[in-house]
Amino acid sequence: MKTCSEECRPICDFCRFFNYNGYGEAHGFENAIYVGNGYCVFYEHPVDPEDGYECQDFICTNYKVEHKPREIK
Repeated sequence: MKTCSEECRPICDFCRFFNYNGYGEAHGFENAIYVGNGYCVFYEHPVDPEDGYECQDFICTNYKVEHKPREIK
């Protein structure tokens, strides 16, 4: 499980594998509204943050991998 900070909770809302299929800004609302159409592409099943599901395979969308040069021996 990879999070971007200590405050980041392992829920699907910010997971790289979570497809958010909601209703919100594109329809003139100030905030997003969950409509129950979220989907996890890793486990291939429907899921939404409102389900309260915390996943051990969560990878935060804000998590960045630092590339370090490898030593060549």
